[in-house]
Amino acid sequence: MDLVIYKSNRFYNKGFFDIKSYQKEQNLYAYIPQKSNHRRHTIKNYVLNELKRYIKYNSENSFF
Repeated sequence: MDLVIYKSNRFYNKGFFDIKSYQKEQNLYAYIPQKSNHRRHTIKNYVLNELKRYIKYNSENSFF
C-alpha cells in the first residue's frame, strides 16, 4: 500500500502525523471485471475492502 505521511498543523498541535493514500500516475484502475468467473462475494468484498481502506487512511481521525 502506498501512503503519504506528512506533518500538518495537527502534528505541531497534538503530535499526530497525517496519512493519505497515494495513487501512482500509472494506476490503471484495473480491477476484477464484474463479468469475470470470480464468485460474487469475491467482487463484493474487494469493493468493500477498498472503500474501508480509503476511509481508514484518509480519515481526519487517523493518526500514526
